[in-house]
Amino acid sequence: MRPPLSASASRTLVERDLELGLLDGILTAAVGGRGGSARVLGPAGVGKTSLVRALGEHARDAGARSWLTSAGQLEARVPFGVVRRLLDEPVRAVTPEHRQALAAGPARLALHELWGGGGARAEPPAQGDMVHSLGWLLTDLVASGPVLLGVDDAQWADEESLLFLGSLRDRLPGLPVALVVSARDESVDRTPAMSALVADRDAVVLRLGPLSAAGVDAVLVQAWGSVPDGAAAAVLDVTGGNPFLVHALAGALADAPVVGADQVRAAVPASVVDLMVARLTGLSAAEQALARAIAVLDDTALPVAAALADDDVDAETADRLRRAGLLAEDGGLRFRHALLRSAVYAVIGPDVRDELHRRAARILAAQPGPDLSAAAAHLLASSGVGDPWAVGVLRQAAAAAIGVGAPQSAMALLQRAVAEPPPEDDLAEVLHELGLAQLRAFDPGCAQTLARAHALTPDPVLRALRALPLAAAYGFGGRHVDAADLLGSTLDEVRGGDRELELTLVATWAAVALLVPDRVAGARERLAEVADLPGATPAERLVLIQQVFVAASANEPAAKIGDLIGRVIGDGTASEQSMESGAWVWPRLFLGRIGEYDEVRRQTDTGLALAEANGSVAGMIAAHFVRALAEADAGRLPEAEQHFQAMLAHHDGGLLIQMLGHSGLAQTLARQGRVAEARAILDRFPAELDPATPVTGAALVWDARSQVCRAEGDDAGALAAAERLHALLGALGADSPTWVPWRPVAIDALRSLDRLPEARTLAEEHLAACEASGVRHLVGEAFCLLGSVTADPAEGIALARRGVEVLAESGSGLRAGAGELTLGALLRRDGAKAAAREHLRTAADLLDGAGAVPLADYARAELAATGVRLSRSDPRTLTPSERRVVELALAGSGNREIAARLHVTRKTVETHLSAAYRKLGIRSRDELTAGHLEPR
Repeated sequence: MRPPLSASASRTLVERDLELGLLDGILTAAVGGRGGSARVLGPAGVGKTSLVRALGEHARDAGARSWLTSAGQLEARVPFGVVRRLLDEPVRAVTPEHRQALAAGPARLALHELWGGGGARAEPPAQGDMVHSLGWLLTDLVASGPVLLGVDDAQWADEESLLFLGSLRDRLPGLPVALVVSARDESVDRTPAMSALVADRDAVVLRLGPLSAAGVDAVLVQAWGSVPDGAAAAVLDVTGGNPFLVHALAGALADAPVVGADQVRAAVPASVVDLMVARLTGLSAAEQALARAIAVLDDTALPVAAALADDDVDAETADRLRRAGLLAEDGGLRFRHALLRSAVYAVIGPDVRDELHRRAARILAAQPGPDLSAAAAHLLASSGVGDPWAVGVLRQAAAAAIGVGAPQSAMALLQRAVAEPPPEDDLAEVLHELGLAQLRAFDPGCAQTLARAHALTPDPVLRALRALPLAAAYGFGGRHVDAADLLGSTLDEVRGGDRELELTLVATWAAVALLVPDRVAGARERLAEVADLPGATPAERLVLIQQVFVAASANEPAAKIGDLIGRVIGDGTASEQSMESGAWVWPRLFLGRIGEYDEVRRQTDTGLALAEANGSVAGMIAAHFVRALAEADAGRLPEAEQHFQAMLAHHDGGLLIQMLGHSGLAQTLARQGRVAEARAILDRFPAELDPATPVTGAALVWDARSQVCRAEGDDAGALAAAERLHALLGALGADSPTWVPWRPVAIDALRSLDRLPEARTLAEEHLAACEASGVRHLVGEAFCLLGSVTADPAEGIALARRGVEVLAESGSGLRAGAGELTLGALLRRDGAKAAAREHLRTAADLLDGAGAVPLADYARAELAATGVRLSRSDPRTLTPSERRVVELALAGSGNREIAARLHVTRKTVETHLSAAYRKLGIRSRDELTAGHLEPR
């Protein structure tokens, strides 16, 4: 393994003062607590390594620790290899007590899998989970003081390490870290992660150019003392001003008796690198064999290089190569520069190179405690010859890569295993493993690979098991009908066999078919055939989850839905309900929809703690999403916003997560009166959604559009969006208020458009559906809505009064406040001002507590119309989250510190403070005093 990049004294840098000054600025800011990053780009030999080393030396003088490493040319085949080396020393330096504390938090996954020897896991980690966990590990490691993180030759780094470095973008401003990444400025072969790293708009980008004539002269003066006339111009001509080549040529000619322009050109017939490599011809056979071995191995230990050289080589052989100027001077067995390694590697014939790589793989695999990823890296660099041993090593290395959340690396290894090729009897299994790796990496080729593996599998049971991930791959590609057809035919093949397998297929097929309009009826019929399952086995619970979905979409009573959910969740430890899947989300989501808010809070608190402990990003997204929906339903809008923001802060860019998170956030913002923010969020989605858009995501987007249009005063737009949502739900047989209630917005819009008869008819339909559901907050809201569009004032008041009575026990402060507002407004318009005041005061208090600013303002306006005004400067209107943030602000904590203590984003802290200032009647933190929290 390559040691950390040395920070020993480097030669004086020439014509790099500007670059050093910019890097020093980033380092100084990091020492002050605000991190930043830079990308140092340029061709090979231009001085990137020297610049990073010089900064490392300066970092120690500036009071920062310096953690530096470089990537080798075989590095891309070793998942998280660069990160492991970068952080290896500080990780191994932590005390046992500190390590134990790290292992109890979100850094546990990275610490265990990359530094703790791994171990058996029920499920391999997702790549995002490992990257997230590494971020927490770094955050902890740098807490004791500023750090310079430097990665040299990043163009050869593994994709996983590059993803981690890119993920630091959002963390850096809050960390005392200066991140410097150097790489060749060659865009042709850049990986996606490398391209994203270079394109980071927050990073300072330094592109190093060649030395000028004056710069070349300065280097020669350093080397020779004096420079004969014409020599500097000749050196510039043959080297192009490349700093490494200038230094190499200066060293090669240092002992020449006379150095003029003619001597320079005569010494370099083709290039400086050729001159250096030509020195090999004057070396012994053993020295040449060792040089070839090091070129193949890239960076190695002497015993391994000696075994590959297959000659009588020893430490003295290596020292002679070092004295010849070919090897690095710090004692490692690697070339002085990548240019030299590439040149020596190029003169080895392709067939010999291939054989050397295959031999290197066997030598490395035979080492004590072998690192099979290193052996596999050499197999990746060689051609296939049908060697079963090579296939085995590649598969083992791929399994190890999956085990540390590196599916891209696993894909490359398994693609190489398929190309070896494996024995015919093993091909289907290797293809299946490859398809699973592609599916984990969201690679579009996963369906084709898994379909090929499925077709090559003769055993019906094994073929059924392989149909499950193939169906998931079809779903990933938007091919839901293909997924439903595959699972349906597979179910026919295994019917009457293994009951657990059959039920698993039923549940998986139903999960797909229920979202395909012309398959919904068949799925419901099949689920009805296996009704009344007790939920005693994983497969039974998976079927029950789909029955929960059907019950909610068919507007079954809340009691039935709750009973099904109880059988699904049990004690919350069901193994099949991974937080990364819908099996965990759906039952808890519908638990909130039927009003069991406290239980959802308990479940999601447990889920968030578990996801954080396991480093599961998908788990955190799932728990925040379920909690956000529940808090929005319960009318705790700031809390809902906080969880939607946290969900989106963790998301990996997937379309469904974006749709669910942004649409939910937009609704929450609109209800708080932040309509422009809500509109900006929704405008990121096209006006007409693609037909392949996930149905659940599309439903929430149309729901959000209807509510935002209503908040903007665009009643026609709100009604049109609500009708689009109705059509979408109707196609799935899911026109249920328990699923996504579209009628309330449509009723309000129709009333504002003076289409009262239509509004009344729709309100009556809505009340009937809500009463059938038995969900208290839906029933109470429906009574109030019907009362608001009833022509007879007395009848309208009676309906609204009944709604308020139901909502008082619903646990939804927002709906209860809206109900009180409806009743108070109806009473005030009927001339009963005294009776109206009590309801309007209650409405203002409840709506302030919910964060529903527009409705609270409307309640105050109605109250003013009765002759009373309610002061907005009242601490009782603060939500618990707002009050906690205000208390921390009063204690002197800054927004970043408050966010860290409460485990929320700084944006959430700013939102809570803005809401609190508004409720307390002030404009900024400067006006905030302890007296503002005292009861009025």
